[in-house]
Amino acid sequence: MPDYGNMRMRLLTEVGFALEAFYAIEEVVGSRKLELHIDVNPDPKHASNIVTKEALGWVRGLGLEAKIKPESFAASTAADHCVRH
Repeated sequence: MPDYGNMRMRLLTEVGFALEAFYAIEEVVGSRKLELHIDVNPDPKHASNIVTKEALGWVRGLGLEAKIKPESFAASTAADHCVRH
């Protein structure tokens, strides 16, 4: 059985890293549209659904647009690359 406590922290840490990356490039982005892609899945059959509402609330609470699976193609591509390479 998965350890959802650790998974929750890992997923939220990843969201934190995405936010750090945004703030690091915020000045360069300027007024251009930016969306944060988060590697979580709202489908209950996937373990990452345990943080979907919390992650979306965190990002949107900061005034940013968030995308989750299946629309979060950037996060999905990066996660696939890390797992397979």
